[in-house]
Amino acid sequence: QRAAPLPSYDQPSNHHDAYGGTLNEEDIRLGRGGDTNIHPGNQRYRQLVLDYMSEYQDLPCNKKSAFINGFLQLIRNYGGRFMKEDVISGTYYEIPDKEAREKIAQRFRDSKK
Repeated sequence: QRAAPLPSYDQPSNHHDAYGGTLNEEDIRLGRGGDTNIHPGNQRYRQLVLDYMSEYQDLPCNKKSAFINGFLQLIRNYGGRFMKEDVISGTYYEIPDKEAREKIAQRFRDSKK
């Protein structure tokens, strides 16, 4: 069973909301450890990567960037953001899309091993 088609976005977006404050259930919490593993947004994110893995693996290298842009848009469409904790203030901030795309690409590369 194939996953639903990703939104078609050949150009990366420049969406960035510097300080989001608090996490919501759709957010992807960046970092290491148990808290990130059990956060609902991270669980959904990992499942989406698995759902789209075969499509990603079937793509030639020159199409993977557009795929990653579409995958980020899919996350944005359901309200997800890539959030990192400011260790000094304890608040969360949204990372820039360029960094989010790098995180997505890394997750796909790491998950296929």
